Amino acid sequence: MLVFDVLGGYPPDARVVGGPSPDVPADRSPHVLIGGSGPQVRAGSKVIVQYVMAEWPGRRVVDSSYRRGGPSAFTLGPRAAPPGWVAGLAGQRVGARVAFPAGVGRSLLYVVDIVDVL
Repeated sequence: MLVFDVLGGYPPDARVVGGPSPDVPADRSPHVLIGGSGPQVRAGSKVIVQYVMAEWPGRRVVDSSYRRGGPSAFTLGPRAAPPGWVAGLAGQRVGARVAFPAGVGRSLLYVVDIVDVL
């Protein structure tokens, strides 16, 4: 027996309103690139995102949900999300694009579009 939990339908190119595919910023500090106005993301929320992960300092993209075909969904928690995501996304709002480093001691930078929160 198979059981599916359908979270919703999101197009492969889903992104924040008014925002093209994200570029990797020159600054590695955490910051909001586009403000969101939707529901707030909280630790423990189910979050639907599009993202780009880049090596630092070269800014070379090494992973991207845009390249892999669409948004990813996960629970925003320490063992369920990539390192740095809880601190980088908690408190942000749906519709935001944020950039933040991938946790302590990692030379990666994420640029994340928050598509939805459930």
